[in-house]
Formats: sequence, structure tokens, C-alpha cells
Amino acid sequence: IVYDLLVHGKTWDASAVTEWPEGVPTGLTPQFDQKFISGTFSSADPTTNLTITHYPLEGQDADLLVIKELSNDQENTFTFTSQILDPNILAGNARKDVLNTATLYSGNTYLNQATATVSYFGRVLQKSMLHREAAKAPLIGTNANDVASQLSEGFNYEDKTVVFRLNVNVNGIGLTSLGSGPITVTDTLPKGWEFVPMVKGSTDYFYLLAGTSVNNGGEIQVAENPTHLTLPSKNFSAAVAGGSATFTFDPLAERYVILLRARPKDERAAILFNDNKTTTETNNVSMETKNWTGYKVEDTQSVTVDSKLVGKSAAVNKDAGFATWTLDYRPYDIKASFPDDTADVYLTDTIPEGVELRTD
Repeated sequence: IVYDLLVHGKTWDASAVTEWPEGVPTGLTPQFDQKFISGTFSSADPTTNLTITHYPLEGQDADLLVIKELSNDQENTFTFTSQILDPNILAGNARKDVLNTATLYSGNTYLNQATATVSYFGRVLQKSMLHREAAKAPLIGTNANDVASQLSEGFNYEDKTVVFRLNVNVNGIGLTSLGSGPITVTDTLPKGWEFVPMVKGSTDYFYLLAGTSVNNGGEIQVAENPTHLTLPSKNFSAAVAGGSATFTFDPLAERYVILLRARPKDERAAILFNDNKTTTETNNVSMETKNWTGYKVEDTQSVTVDSKLVGKSAAVNKDAGFATWTLDYRPYDIKASFPDDTADVYLTDTIPEGVELRTD
């Protein structure tokens, strides 16, 4: 006889079970935060006569599986499926181990037990950004799937924006059906940044897109030329203002991609572009639920802003013995960086000692 004990919660007390099955030993090794899924038991060899009895244990919220009629002269192999119930494993945005222990008895005599481990990646939330070229028209072709592979590829120096990409419910699990309640996703921009319309002059501050699959990097893929979804207000709500965007799903059973366009405000842009430097800005996204106390997962996406306000290069003519210096001035169209009287703006170039400036 093989016994397998799955406990729905995190604690186990055999004495609290209101009716323990007759003849079953009480010292079994429990596995926590799992639930047996009825109808999933299967024998690998149809010639065997394995039977399973499922005892829902009242008083402890647990499942006791009893497998009998094992063959004495051939290998006995069977499978069943359990539902992970711990939100921090099921949707913890991390890879964690899930254990299961089966115990073998002959009548009332203990013979052996075996424990197996499976690694589960409860990936539900991932943050990325579009490549700056794809971000110019995110709903055209496959642009919505064109994720920047480097931090330097996201910022558009023409309109000073970045399109951030939220991957929601990466594993495609029906989280609300497992008791999470409404799920809220909150995106928080770096200080001094703000969300802007996806297209200048539009009232759309985000695009909600249907996911079709997931690539190896955990990025939810969307169809070519995707359409901005409009879900019933009872199932989805959104609030985007300033540097915060909040999305609430009830239920959440499908995969979604949310695109958001953001830019530094003029005051922040003036700091980002006031010198020759590279600045890294980090955007945060989090997911919380109504019913899972203490549950919160987060992810971040950084973007680098490379400011080259002034540049200088030289071309040397060895035969004539002179050098041609080229100065590059890049104002980046940041009005807040300059005084009202542009006459006060000037460049100073210092010639090295021993070099004369040609004036002819």
C-alpha cells in the first residue's frame, strides 16, 4: 500500500482530523500547501490493477491518497497532479522547490518512503521596455514584442520618452480562481518622471494587449498588429496619473501586456542633460492581491540616459603641421537648461600651450 498525504495549509495535526480512515497509519509525512486534483490519477501500465482511494480529511483540510493492488512481480508506476496553494510559490516570481513524499506499507508494517522534488518558477510579473525604434509605433507589426536588450536602447532622444512593458500573469494561471481576490498591478516611475499619452494628442495613456505565448526570456508575446483591449469595467480598471499607474484585474486568468509611455519632466530632464554623463533611472512594478495577506511581488526595469552635451575631436594634417578641431554642442532641446537671455550661453575652448590658433 502506498500513502500520500497532501495538506492544504502550512500546519498538520493528525489528532484534529474528525474521522481518520480505518487501518491507515497516522505517522505519515505531510506535504504542505498542496491539494489533490481529482481525476488526475493514472497508472503507467494499463495491465496493472492499481486502485486509488481519495480521502478528503475534514478538520485539517487535507487529502489522503491510498493506492492499493500493487503488483509483486513488476514495477508499479502511477501519476497524479497536485495544485500548489502557497501564493509565494504559485505566484512568487521566483524559482522554488515543491516536495512530495510517498510512503510504502505492507499491511501495518512500514517498508520505506521516497521524496521527490520539482522546481517550479512561479513567474507572474516581469518588467521590460521596448527598443526606442519600436516604441515609435508600438501597435504596428511586431513592434510590441521588440524588447530592448540593453539599458541604452530604450530612451528616445528625440521626444525624451521610454515605453515600458509590463508582462502580467506570465504563467497564465487563473489566480483569482485560487482565492486571490482582485489583483492590482502598480507601476511607479522614478522621481521626476511622468506618464504621457501613447501618441501625442491621444487620451490613451496605456495599451492593454492580449498575450498569445511566452518566450524563453519570460516575455509575453502578442499578435502582429495588436489591438488595444477594452475589458468590461467590472473586470478591469485603470488609473494613470503623474508618475503612478494602477491596474486592477478581477478576474485575472489570461496573460496580458501593458505598454506605458513615460518621460522625465522638464526639471528632471535639465539635470539629466546638464553635463557629459550617463544616468541610470529605475522603474518599479508590483503586484498585490486583496485576499493573500502579505503577498507582494515586484520587478524593475532600468534605462540609461546618455548625455553628451559637448564633444570635441581633432583631425591632424601631419604634412602641414596643423590640427583641425571640431566642437559638438548638443542642447537636446531642454529649455530649462538655459537662461532666458540666450546671449548668456557661450562655449569656451582652451588651446593647449605651444599651439597657435590660425586666423587666416
